[in-house]
Amino acid sequence: MTRHKGDEALKGEEWDVYLMKGTLYRFALCCYSENKHVVMKLYGDTLSEDTPYNFVSARSSKPYFDFACKKSAVYKVSLRFESKKEAEKEKELSAIGILGFIRKFKS
Repeated sequence: MTRHKGDEALKGEEWDVYLMKGTLYRFALCCYSENKHVVMKLYGDTLSEDTPYNFVSARSSKPYFDFACKKSAVYKVSLRFESKKEAEKEKELSAIGILGFIRKFKS
């Protein structure tokens, strides 16, 4: 993720991901120890990025969250700078978001 200027400072990256009903997923955030100003969020058509299903910050005590999918649909995952102030301070911020399958469950 590279630094953007002005109003683009928080844009970061966003991806569509299709998740299946009845599946437990894990979303993990990895970044360099000095790059603690990034947030990964999971949201969808009924929830905006401001009110996500779940999120994790690079400063969180555990660098992941689990999501029990109750509706098969396309969701959005974003990796963004934590704040415009932090985005402007950093020249470049690298982060990796990992999506993992945990198990199936009865829904």
